[in-house]
Amino acid sequence: MNPWVRWTLCCVYTGLVTVLSLLPSGALDKVSVPIPGIDKVAHFAMYAVYALLLAWTARAPGHRGRWILIILYCTTYGLLMECLQPLLNPGDRQFSIADMGANALGACTTWLAGSLKAVTCHCQSRDS
Repeated sequence: MNPWVRWTLCCVYTGLVTVLSLLPSGALDKVSVPIPGIDKVAHFAMYAVYALLLAWTARAPGHRGRWILIILYCTTYGLLMECLQPLLNPGDRQFSIADMGANALGACTTWLAGSLKAVTCHCQSRDS
């Protein structure tokens, strides 16, 4: 796929993450799900997809350090969003270490899944 298309999709997703992270808490009341902890699941999933999309967008053959940069970027971006929430929505949104943890865990899980896939593919090709 054309690199411009990948970067465009990545930028659109970044915008989506930003908007969802900085909306006032009542903005999504109509789509809220009454399941305990669903907020953390949403953070985890959002940043797992974000890390996957960044890896797909910034793929560079032989660039082993890319995952470290992607995880650092996702974690730092999640920190930035958490810091901006109380500034842009005072009294409504607050900084949450648990949300940051879910964001980082989502990005790390994507890396782990990719690493396991690479090891599995390597082992299968050796056995053939």
